[in-house]
Amino acid sequence: MASGLLVYPFGFNSATVKRFCENSDIYYAGECQIGWGYMLAIVGVMLSVFLPFFAKYAPKEKKFLFNLYMLATPAYCKFWAQFLLLL
Repeated sequence: MASGLLVYPFGFNSATVKRFCENSDIYYAGECQIGWGYMLAIVGVMLSVFLPFFAKYAPKEKKFLFNLYMLATPAYCKFWAQFLLLL
């Protein structure tokens, strides 16, 4: 997908696009606009590249918050909290 996003602007140099978008050239849209779809696709590619690295190094301890919850709750709620954790 990243290579498709890099190659997409080369279409501005075609005769059909030049007819509709006057003065268009590679990496210059002329009278036309690129639009949000292209920008959101770039953001999506960036997120799909960087988020796996963030997930790898994210803290994996979810018991810490559970232990804080167990300290702050009354005894009758602790049974149900442990039961829900098993599900």
